[in-house]
This record gives sequence, C-alpha cells and structure tokens, in this order.
Amino acid sequence: MSDVVSEEEISARLVQFIRERLLDGTAEHDIDERTPLLDRGILDSMKTAVLLNFIRTELGTQLPPAALDGANFVDVRTIAAMVHAH
Repeated sequence: MSDVVSEEEISARLVQFIRERLLDGTAEHDIDERTPLLDRGILDSMKTAVLLNFIRTELGTQLPPAALDGANFVDVRTIAAMVHAH
C-alpha cells in the first residue's frame, strides 16, 4: 500500500479507525495525528493488536516484529511513517 497511498492518507485512515473502533467516537475522546497514544492510554496491548490487524488487512502492510516497538506507536504520525516505510 505504501507505494500507492501517501503517508498523509495512511494517517487519516488511522485516525478514523482509532476514533471509530478503539475509542467511543465522542468529542471528549477526539484525537488527531499528534495525540500521544501511549501516554494517554489510548493504545494498550489489546488495542494495539486490533490496530495491527487493521494495518495488515485494510492497509495491506505486514509489519515485521522488529517494528513493534513503543517508539513506533507514539502517535498516529509515527505509525503512519512506519506503515509507509514498509
């Protein structure tokens, strides 16, 4: 997917997925591409597994185990950059 879709589009799709599937969709839990996902507790181990499944099935990117590091999941921008690179 990274050859066809821009990093910005990946970021937009990730934000939408996180809002709709990992949060309750209310304005009080709204996020953007710079929201600290780990620091705010938005991502935990279960939600990260759900997110990785979305990345694999919907974005078409299988991330290598070496990429599954907290530094790559700080915010949507870092996740989008990682997905785009693979």
